[in-house]
Amino acid sequence: MYFWEKLSLWNLVLSCANEAEGFVQWFFQIISNTPEPVIDKITMVLWRIWRARNDMLWNRNSQSATQVIEPALKFLSDWRGVRSNGNSSDSRHETTSQTLNWQKPQAPALKCNIDATIQYDLRTTGMGMALQDSTGSFISARTNAFLGLVGIKEAEARHSRRRLVGLKAWDSKKSSLNQIPN
Repeated sequence: MYFWEKLSLWNLVLSCANEAEGFVQWFFQIISNTPEPVIDKITMVLWRIWRARNDMLWNRNSQSATQVIEPALKFLSDWRGVRSNGNSSDSRHETTSQTLNWQKPQAPALKCNIDATIQYDLRTTGMGMALQDSTGSFISARTNAFLGLVGIKEAEARHSRRRLVGLKAWDSKKSSLNQIPN
């Protein structure tokens, strides 16, 4: 309740909750009756609540509502800045703007999509990878982060190298794709 009061969204959240029979129905009720900027804010806060929950569960690190909300709103502000004109309010952000259509690889090949992000305020670089087969079906995904700042292209190159080393070590006859080493 406190999260939503702090964001002046408690009446909206409560009215949708009274009409819903579960989280999914509640969420879609909000999406169908709320302007997009408010949906963005709610989505970011839900993401940070989920992250704070995991941090509490796995690291026993408790966070106040303010510690959850402020990073969510900062992330949303930065995200909007990048989307609106390709620039963030933080001039240190690197952006790449490409419009590409994903294409399935030809069988029996796999396709590995890799992306990286930099959180300057946390001095952290994060990377993610998704592996798909020739039908476009999801096979495996990996993420990792490390302290330190590098450029986006270097971060993607580092992650690509780690994935290639992991795939090289993977024996397709003895392991499933979900057991690809990190």
